[in-house]
Amino acid sequence: MFFKKPPKDEPSQDERLQKFLEKEGVLPADEQNNPDAEQKSLGADENFVDAQEKSLDRDENFGDLHEKRLNLHENFGDRDEIFVDADEKSLDAEQNFVAPDENLLAPPSEPISPAREVLRPLVEGAFLGGELEIRRVLERGPINQYLADIGDYSDTALKLVFERAAPQNSPENAPQNALFVAAKRFFSDEREYAVYDFQKLTPLRDFGAPANDERYLGALQTLADSLQLARENGARPADLGDSLFVDANGELRFFGFFDALGDAPDEKSDLQILAALSSRLARDTFAAHATLRLDDEFGALPLCDETKNFARALSGGGFPDLASLRAALNEFSPFVAGEISLQLDVGLERELNEDSGFAWRLQRAGEFGHLALDVLAVADGMGGHEGGEIASALALETLQNSVLRRLKLNWNDNAQILAAMREIGEECNAAVVRMNENPPYSAMRHKPGSTLVWAIRAGSRVFLGNIGDSRAYRWNAARGLERLTKDHSYVQDLLDAGRISQDEAWGHPDGNVILSHVGMARGLMLDVSVRVLRAGDRLVLVSDGVVDTMRDPQIEEIIAGGENAPGLAAKLVEKANENGGVDNISVACLFSGSGEMEVRSGK
Repeated sequence: MFFKKPPKDEPSQDERLQKFLEKEGVLPADEQNNPDAEQKSLGADENFVDAQEKSLDRDENFGDLHEKRLNLHENFGDRDEIFVDADEKSLDAEQNFVAPDENLLAPPSEPISPAREVLRPLVEGAFLGGELEIRRVLERGPINQYLADIGDYSDTALKLVFERAAPQNSPENAPQNALFVAAKRFFSDEREYAVYDFQKLTPLRDFGAPANDERYLGALQTLADSLQLARENGARPADLGDSLFVDANGELRFFGFFDALGDAPDEKSDLQILAALSSRLARDTFAAHATLRLDDEFGALPLCDETKNFARALSGGGFPDLASLRAALNEFSPFVAGEISLQLDVGLERELNEDSGFAWRLQRAGEFGHLALDVLAVADGMGGHEGGEIASALALETLQNSVLRRLKLNWNDNAQILAAMREIGEECNAAVVRMNENPPYSAMRHKPGSTLVWAIRAGSRVFLGNIGDSRAYRWNAARGLERLTKDHSYVQDLLDAGRISQDEAWGHPDGNVILSHVGMARGLMLDVSVRVLRAGDRLVLVSDGVVDTMRDPQIEEIIAGGENAPGLAAKLVEKANENGGVDNISVACLFSGSGEMEVRSGK
């Protein structure tokens, strides 16, 4: 590494470089001083300037110009000091900057960034603005990206430099928030530069992440809020799709330029940008292992139905303006774990409580960061069958152990956890089947069994599993009561077939006939799903001791009036007994908010 200034009576460095390139056939003689011809020398189908990538072995004044992209324009800047060492070792390969894939295409319906002329990059080793030395060209195109330092060759002062042709309407001040990173901006030789402190970054288009509702919705909310902030500041982020990166903490960041908004801003353009980015998130980030249909790029993703419906509405132009889109995103306000509660009761007509349940909270730190899980479950031992209480207890014991064995899974990956939920249900069933294969249960005509409904909350997502006719409900003041599970029962089949009405289903003489339960050697019906829990949501799991004594409107009234989780559980048990208490009663519930776990149980 060295600096060398040419004597005044010798040709300049530029002149010698030009002569050398002319001799090597890289730059024809007639294009040497012709900027227009120089532009024509660029291949029309190339995204970079010097496609020949020649290794130029020169004397001590040039060094090893390995893979140089040369800009010979007369306004290049200060050419007196050119640091010549383009050996790729000068670049710290451990910086983990991943160059974007140049072949990534935006959705054909709405490109994120307009096509622009390729900008010839600066020479590696050149000084920019008298203080920044270009260490490496990271990417070439309409926006060039460089790794630079302040001239002391220290890895502690590295900078990311972005370069583009200077726009006519660049705003003086760019907005700053969690997405828009602070930058030093300046103009030189009809080019605009944005300089950032170096970070370990991955372009969004190269960032693969497991499908996760929180990650998708959080990214869209950050983008929508940031676009609104930019509008309020009279600016718009330039080339938004190509300027998004993910930092070492997994957070989305914008590194690039801003343009002035203009006199007549078209708010629909922001919606189009967000729709294109939504599609990119699905296709490039979440769909690595999913097979997407051409007509529905979100259908194959392991996201909850609410998230998919939002994504489809955005892609299909379902939002008239940015405000309505942000309002829809705000409806997914993060769930804050608070109270969990459990209450069991034998009821008024049974002597033995065959129900089992649990509500517990787990926390651990591991490979994928801090993990906090809430686990709720209700199991209804098969009434009238000897050993029903044993079957329900065994099912929950097996479930608990199955969850504990899977704490090291990546709980940010919806697909992985949904598969694990199915495995957990199958393990619970297999445990009861094995029990029934041995005395005294093997001799019984009617083998013991149990229903099982369970929920595992991770962040704002809740994973649900269901076997039989115990149920999971979700209530929110804005959306009311929603039944999250579907009964595996004869009556439910009649409803699905349209043979009976909801009124006829209530009190049906075959209402106790279930088609699937834990302990089936063949024909097990097992449903798993994922939902998003939002602020104000209340999740309630109940056995049929509740649903056989109350219709959904009465259940909703009690859930809506509950001030806390223990009080709600107690109120549902009380009302079920008031309505006859015909079966064992089990309630497990989870409230958003703040508070400590309280577990109550009774016989």
